[in-house]
Amino acid sequence: MDNKALSQFLSDTINGLLHTGKIEELSHELKRSIQDLESGETKSLFLSISELLAKLRDNQRFIDDLSNGKLNTEVPPNNALAAPFKQLHANLSHLVWQVQRLAEGDLNQQVDFLGNFSLYFNKLIQTLKEGRQIKQELKNSTEKYRISIENANIGIMSVSIDGIIETTNKECVNIFGYTQAELEQMPVNKFVVPDDQGLSRSYVQSALLNKDQAKGEFVKRFFHKSGKIITCQVSSSLMYDVKGQPLFFISHIKDITHRIEQDYALKKLNNKLSQTVKELKIANASKDKFFRIIAHDLRNPFHTILGLSELLLGNTEIYNYDEIKQMASNINQSTDDAYKLLENLLAWAMSQTDCIPFKPQKIVVKNIVREVISLTGSSAKAKNISMTYDIDENVIIDVDVNMISTILRNLIGNAIKFTSREGVVQISVVKNDYETRFSVKDTGIGIPTDIIDKLFKIEEKVSIPDTDSQTGTGLGLLLCKEFVEKHKGRIWVESELGKGSDFKFTISHKI
Repeated sequence: MDNKALSQFLSDTINGLLHTGKIEELSHELKRSIQDLESGETKSLFLSISELLAKLRDNQRFIDDLSNGKLNTEVPPNNALAAPFKQLHANLSHLVWQVQRLAEGDLNQQVDFLGNFSLYFNKLIQTLKEGRQIKQELKNSTEKYRISIENANIGIMSVSIDGIIETTNKECVNIFGYTQAELEQMPVNKFVVPDDQGLSRSYVQSALLNKDQAKGEFVKRFFHKSGKIITCQVSSSLMYDVKGQPLFFISHIKDITHRIEQDYALKKLNNKLSQTVKELKIANASKDKFFRIIAHDLRNPFHTILGLSELLLGNTEIYNYDEIKQMASNINQSTDDAYKLLENLLAWAMSQTDCIPFKPQKIVVKNIVREVISLTGSSAKAKNISMTYDIDENVIIDVDVNMISTILRNLIGNAIKFTSREGVVQISVVKNDYETRFSVKDTGIGIPTDIIDKLFKIEEKVSIPDTDSQTGTGLGLLLCKEFVEKHKGRIWVESELGKGSDFKFTISHKI
């Protein structure tokens, strides 16, 4: 091969190497050319070029392996061309090792041999460290929250939108008696008392429709696992995700059964105490009224009797017949008043101590009314008062004869007492399927409205002057009330000043 041909061959080889990079093909072609050369400088040159191409080929393979991430590739030996890439290979291998450590959780890695890559790689490691710390803190916080909920002294449960219990804590077990496993996945209304289930439904509907209604508090009754009913105070809130979509309900539950029972017991005790106080007041009022009657109302007739009898005794020779007759009549009237008062006082005192026997028996009402009118007839005749009664002969009822007689005697006596001369007292009786109603109506002076409500109360002091300006004790009406109530009836009055009064009472047919 002459110089010109050699020069052309070398030029083609170098250009092929530079522009095509086909080292393998050029190397094979060079080897074939070497075989045709004789020993000498030209052949030595070709061999050197062939060796260079071999090293370039090995170096190219090494670089290709690095480019493809094959870091376990072997570094070409005795190859100066690969020297610049040996450090890169070492750095990449070390970096891979560090990445493996990172993958295994070792964040104590630093890279300082890759320039800008090292900067961002180290920032990545710092971000991972911070992320790990945040994750750990979140885990610690979550654990604290879980422990706090689990051991809270109030029941806490989460309930799905469709009413299924999802999570509970230990206090829920204490409250309801079920295990946590039994409670979870159970419909919450399964152990709510049916009458109280509407409270939950109403709250859930309102909460889902309006976020302003997301919180609710109510008192509900539940069935304990043992079967007993417990009362709980429930505070519920609807939880939402970041997009504002409802997730679940969280409920705080407190068993207030003991408090409710205490409140009920206290209320019952207060009612009993109030009743006792009321009874004491009535007892004191009864005592006061008793002594007031004895000290005042019962003494007055005897004062009159004593005064008139002394006058009569000392002046029998002076007074004429008419004067003596008038004084005797006054003494008789005072004696009769005192006797009636004593009768009422004795009957009332006995009723207060339950000493009066209650013996109902069948009577013809018209007969008992006729008897009472007969007893009071003289008082009515003295004032020329007309006594009428409208009673069916067939009205027969079960009553205590003595008590009904006392009631009618007092009411009819009062009607006569408070009715002016020439007046009218009318007695009527109406019977239905449940009760018999009596009415004693007069055309008397009537009763002020502020007095009516006080008439049948022992603690009230009522005094109304009759047509002769005489006042009564009110004891008769109290006795009437006692005896009417013995017959499971009621007594009341309708009155108008100047026109008269109508005292009514009922006798139940079921006594």
